[in-house]
Amino acid sequence: MENIIAVSAVRKVFASICKSANQRLQRYILTGNDGAEAVLLGIGDYRSLVSAAELLSRPDVIRQSRRGMKQLKKGKGITLSQMKKRLKKRKLLQPAA
Repeated sequence: MENIIAVSAVRKVFASICKSANQRLQRYILTGNDGAEAVLLGIGDYRSLVSAAELLSRPDVIRQSRRGMKQLKKGKGITLSQMKKRLKKRKLLQPAA
């Protein structure tokens, strides 16, 4: 959910909106005289956005994702347990402790 708040008002409630952004996934658009100037969001939202941007900047990942989605639509998917077995066999997955 987005909330619009003036920069001048942020000074008074900064700690509480930071807490709200982090715990309740609230997002704040901070405005000034020229309109929207900045966005305040929780660290989890920020990390998710950065991760998504990094993935989208890799054509190989996008290509593999599209190929995987096509395979799923054709019924060629595998279960999570099958994937874990494959990864263990390739020694790419450590056994659970």
